This record gives sequence, C-alpha cells and structure tokens, in this order.
Amino acid sequence: VDLSPAMLERAGQRGAYDRLVAADLMTFLGGPAETEAYDLMFASDVLPHIGDFTALLTAAAARLRPGGAFLFSTEHSEAEDLVPLPEFRFRHSLAHVETAAAAAGLAVAAHLVRQIRIERGAPVMGGLYLLRRPG
Repeated sequence: VDLSPAMLERAGQRGAYDRLVAADLMTFLGGPAETEAYDLMFASDVLPHIGDFTALLTAAAARLRPGGAFLFSTEHSEAEDLVPLPEFRFRHSLAHVETAAAAAGLAVAAHLVRQIRIERGAPVMGGLYLLRRPG
C-alpha cells in the first residue's frame, strides 16, 4: 500500500508482491472494501510521517489475525515521546510506541535501536519494532 503510483510501479518491477494498492494506509486498513486478515504487516519508513499513530496501530490490529505481527520502523527519540522534525516527519520514543500499542491492544514483543540511514552527513537512529496481537 502506497500513496505514490511511481513507488508502486517500482515495487511491481521487483515481482515480489502478490498485490499492490494505491491508497492512503488508514483508508485501506479501515475501509469496508478491505476484509482480509493478515499474519504479518510491515511498514518501513512510514510511521515517521505520522505523529501520534495510535489510530494506525488500532486499524492494523483489527486486520491482524490472533498472534499476528506488525513490524515497523520509526526515527528514534530518547528525550521526548514525540518530536516534530522538519519535512513533516516525527521522532518517536519507546514510551510513545508502548502507549500507542497498548491502546490498540498490541504488545511490544521486540524493540531495537539502530542506525537506519545517514542524513546530511549525520547518522539517524531508528527504532525497529515488532508488535504482536494477543492470541
């Protein structure tokens, strides 16, 4: 699922996906047309574009089968729960993710902080998360 048709075209060239959908993620997850349940969801470099992502985690949890997992990355914050950044991005702390996950009925099963990229010559630290739906 991506907003950008160009990104979906590139993804399609890889031949690794069963299905590519041009849509807003929240519309896709919460829409009446989407009834499929998933064992695994993965979002790379998506959540840094969303401030408080409790609603997204709630929508994802509703589409996960019991025991299903949601893996995603954030830009990591040590100091504050949610840090607004230039270019419409945010840094999220472990505490913010734990609170949002609990509100969505998910549990943080694993969390790592690692360098995810170099930006303007400086390392950017990211949070890598595995959330599980009970069951």
